[in-house]
Amino acid sequence: MAMKVYGLPMSTNVARVLPFGQVPALQDGDLILFESRAISKYVLRKNNSELLKEYNISESAKVDVWLEVESHQFDIPMAVVIYKCLILLVYFGGETDVKVVEENLQKLKKTFQVYEERLSQVQILSWRFRQLG
Repeated sequence: MAMKVYGLPMSTNVARVLPFGQVPALQDGDLILFESRAISKYVLRKNNSELLKEYNISESAKVDVWLEVESHQFDIPMAVVIYKCLILLVYFGGETDVKVVEENLQKLKKTFQVYEERLSQVQILSWRFRQLG
């Protein structure tokens, strides 16, 4: 059976087994996954990809660290900015809290500086070295 990826609208049968009703979702036989990072890791492992560097515990740990960095240092402040600047205004008629937006933009600026420093030290998507995180 081929893997199925679900977005919106999602069938009621799939939505029923997802605890948060989130998309994306992936179904591979009886296995149904949600959370994009879990889906990404599953697909990579299933296809024996080297992007997770699982053949080397130190390299694999580095991938894990950068996946966590993205999860905590980028996703959270970006979600706040999107909510305060778009969702709150468009869907709820609220007002943007400029102070909260500025605080989170500063967090993102620092995160991007760390990313730039990191990217200047590694070869990304080159033929010699690739990784997911």
